[in-house]
Amino acid sequence: MKIRVSQLLLLLLGFSYYSKAASFSNSERDAAFILAQSERFIDCESVCEESVSGSNSEVIQMKGLAKKYHAAFQENKRLTAAMLTFALGMLGVHRLYLGTKPWIPAVYLFTCGGGFLVLPLIDFGVILFSKDISKFEHNDRVLMWVK
Repeated sequence: MKIRVSQLLLLLLGFSYYSKAASFSNSERDAAFILAQSERFIDCESVCEESVSGSNSEVIQMKGLAKKYHAAFQENKRLTAAMLTFALGMLGVHRLYLGTKPWIPAVYLFTCGGGFLVLPLIDFGVILFSKDISKFEHNDRVLMWVK
């Protein structure tokens, strides 16, 4: 029953997220479930320690599995954001996916797709070639790549 619940949770988080999880074993899926419960990866350590009862080596192993799963999830999120940028970049849908304020896509829309598709094209390149897109999540600047 526990495996079914975690699979259902993963399916609700998205089909591509679930397809990445299908390649992991049951213990790796448990680590993914722990990771899904802990909204941020930093909090995963405390969640792992609280939810895994056993020796210290089991906790360390769960943390390693959670890190591995987190890397797979981040890669999937990066590719999804890049596809949204390519398909619907002029509407700013990729920025909504990354968690920005609703007025940012309005800027994209009212400037003819972000300056005649210049902003979505730059966003596409930045998202596609960045290793870590967490700095673009919840970013309320129109030019998300400028510091």
